[in-house]
Amino acid sequence: MSNPRFDLVDIAQTLTSRKKLLLIVLVISSILGAVFYVAWPKKYKAEADLIVSNPLYTDRNNLFRTTDTRFVDYFGGDDDIDRVLVIGSSDSLRNAVADKLNLWEIYKLDKTDKEDRLKMKEKFQDDFKMERTEYTTAKVYYTDKDPDRAAEVVNTAIDICESLYRGYYLRMRDNVANSLKNKISDIDGTIEGNLKELAKLAEKRSSRSPKSSIEEHLILQTKIEELNAINKQLIEDKAKHTSLLNEFMTGVDEKDQNRYLYQVTPAQPPLKPKGVGLALTVVGAGLFGLFFTAIYILIVSYYRRLITVER
Repeated sequence: MSNPRFDLVDIAQTLTSRKKLLLIVLVISSILGAVFYVAWPKKYKAEADLIVSNPLYTDRNNLFRTTDTRFVDYFGGDDDIDRVLVIGSSDSLRNAVADKLNLWEIYKLDKTDKEDRLKMKEKFQDDFKMERTEYTTAKVYYTDKDPDRAAEVVNTAIDICESLYRGYYLRMRDNVANSLKNKISDIDGTIEGNLKELAKLAEKRSSRSPKSSIEEHLILQTKIEELNAINKQLIEDKAKHTSLLNEFMTGVDEKDQNRYLYQVTPAQPPLKPKGVGLALTVVGAGLFGLFFTAIYILIVSYYRRLITVER
C-alpha cells in the first residue's frame, strides 16, 4: 500500500478550495477576540522603582569618626536589597497593607477566617511583586482591577517596607541606648549611695572626741578618700557613657530625616490595562482560529485521500 501524495502544492490547493470557510472562521475568531477583550475584566499593573540606601552611612562609627576617614557608599548593595525583598514577601507587610487600605472588605474577605486569610496571601503572591533589577535597585508591582488601588497598594507597601527596614536598625541602636541608660542610672545610684556614706563619715569625723585613737582617725580618713576616689571615677565613667548615649541616639528620634528606601517616582494609576491591546487581541484571535481550522482541513483532506487509495 502506498501513501497518497500530499505536498505543498496539494496543501495550497486544499486550503484555496476552502478559502470561504477559512475567511468565515477568520472573521468569527476576530469578532470573538474583540468580544473577549471587551467583556473580560481588565487588570491594571502599577509599578515603582526603589533605591536602597546604605544603612551604615548613618551609623555612629561613620558619623562620629575621629581617626581614619573611610569611604562609605550612599547606595546599598545586593545584601541590603535581599533584606528588603525578604520584608517585601513577609506576612507583616501583606497584613499591614491589607489593614491600612481595608483590602479585606474590598475583596470581600474575612480577616478572622482561616480560609480567607489564605486567599489574601495567595492573591498577594500572584499580584504583588518586589524584585531586584540589573541596576542594583528594586522594583515593586501590583496588579488590580482598579488602577487607583493598584498604585495605592504599591506606594503604601513601599512606605511600610521602609518603616520595617528602618525599624530594625533603629531598634538595634535603641537597644544599645537603653543599655547605656540603665548603666548610667546604676552609676547615679552608686554615687548617691556613696555621697550618703560620705556624709555619715564626715559627721562622724567632726564629732570624734579628742581622745580617739590615731588608728580610728586613719581608718575614717581612708574610707573618706576611698569613696571620693570611687565617685570621681564613676563621674568620669558616667560622662563617657553619656557621650556614647548621645551618639547612639543620633538619628533614632522622630527628627531623623534619613530614608533607608528612596522611591524614585511614586506609582501612578496605569492608563492602559495589563496585557496586549484590542488590535493585537483581534489579530491574534483571528490567526489562532485560522491556523487550527487550516490544520483541521488538511488532516481531514489527507485522511480522505488515504481512504480513497486503500479502496
